[in-house]
Amino acid sequence: RDLMMSPKRHALAALVLLASAMGAFAASSSPSPSAPQVNCVMKAFSCLSTCSATCGGGTCDAKRSVQTAASGGGSCTEENDLTRTDYECNAQACAPATASVCDSTLVSAANVSVTSTLTLVSGAWPSTESSGDFVASVKTAVAEAAGLCEKYVTVATPVRVAGATKKRRALLQDATVTVVVTASFQVGASDATKYAAMDASNKFVTQAKYMTDWVLPVAKRDVANAGTATVAVAGARFVCPASVTYASAVALATAESYTEASRALNDIAYCLFTNADAKVLDVAAAADVFNMLGFATRKSSKPDTDASELYYKRALQINPAHQGAVGYLGELYVQTNRASLARESLDKLKIMCPPPNDCDALGVLRYALASAGMIEGALVRVVDWTNCFANTCSPMNITVGDSLNFRYGAAHDVVQVSSADTFNTCASGDTLAGTSQGADLGVELKFETVGVEYLICSQSSGAHCAGGQKMVVNVHTARDVPSIGGAAPSYSLEAVESSAVTFFTGAVVKTCVIAVALLIIYS
Repeated sequence: RDLMMSPKRHALAALVLLASAMGAFAASSSPSPSAPQVNCVMKAFSCLSTCSATCGGGTCDAKRSVQTAASGGGSCTEENDLTRTDYECNAQACAPATASVCDSTLVSAANVSVTSTLTLVSGAWPSTESSGDFVASVKTAVAEAAGLCEKYVTVATPVRVAGATKKRRALLQDATVTVVVTASFQVGASDATKYAAMDASNKFVTQAKYMTDWVLPVAKRDVANAGTATVAVAGARFVCPASVTYASAVALATAESYTEASRALNDIAYCLFTNADAKVLDVAAAADVFNMLGFATRKSSKPDTDASELYYKRALQINPAHQGAVGYLGELYVQTNRASLARESLDKLKIMCPPPNDCDALGVLRYALASAGMIEGALVRVVDWTNCFANTCSPMNITVGDSLNFRYGAAHDVVQVSSADTFNTCASGDTLAGTSQGADLGVELKFETVGVEYLICSQSSGAHCAGGQKMVVNVHTARDVPSIGGAAPSYSLEAVESSAVTFFTGAVVKTCVIAVALLIIYS
């Protein structure tokens, strides 16, 4: 059975139950049961002065303080960075035009129409709400989501669809609600208004088709909602230029021509929506398009972080293992000051890109967090120790500072042995966790020194170890600097390559006996 490794979010060093400082892994080393070194935890920066903008990104004077002091000899270098000027604030996108701010200069006869059939959970239309009130609330929400005046949005009369059985027909909560909405994006007479209509329609199609609850009032949102969307062009037609390819768009982004890259990628997305078979929109190549569209949208001269987040998430719907999309989404969370979500993205990349090789996305996101003064936090990987027989859990490659959470029943324990030889012969060692410690939340071991550890189960007179219930743990340095080869562009990649920031300092270790103990330090 495969090793179960699901990260425990935002685990702090203060939660470590055992052995925080694990020696240099010489033959006689063993983790100390003494109090661990715990670095301080900082509060988030908060503005002291009024932000220079209410939306779209501004700056202010900001300060922060220590939330939890360092203990056990831990460090707190961040206490020297308590105040900042020109701190980024109010990075959220500005609200779109409302019904009272409509551009009457656009040509209403020429438009891109997006018609979407939304299938909603019954709770989206409560029995206490009239049809008219429901239509009005959906119309307002769609206009805001699409960035349109309400006069360009139509909402048909909603229809309740009963459940599949007679019994269910009597239960309102088992019904669904179907409503058809149409949003018309006015093309206008200039290239600027034409492209604006195309880009806005791309965003709305992605919302309506793949993340339907994004177009509903906040109180009516539910991830169980689904939708379909079609694009129709009336009055003016767009041409899908053959010269616009994904490769040419990436080349533009690599050259930092983000506005041009965004234009090319929006052309590709629009042509996919209007001409492609539905299956084409669900292949890996489409995930690349949406990922790079999110990147270029975030980096263009008029960034739209909401649209960027939408496109990254669409890429991850198509391919949940898309490293670039996970990394870029994490960078967006850093950019918009959402540290906890950025750490979630980092934890996903740690699982997807284990050391020693890691991946570019992991290195870049780690750098972005550090540059923003956000504490990375340690990853806690859950180990189903009860089922780690036949060497299925070995070797385990982790980054220094990470923890393993061992979960097991009373028939097992976790014992550290001193060397590869004693590991192979299942010799006696030092008990790190006894038979009574693996139940419920398990026992957590933190690895804070670069090197190699040998862990076994000593129960049944060594029979469990002999049966392969053992683990070699290779603890690697954090990869500071991502390689360039084949990497998609990133706003922080150049800065990473020019600054060699060290995030962890590992102890000097002795050369280990077995090949899997080789450690790579990137520079």
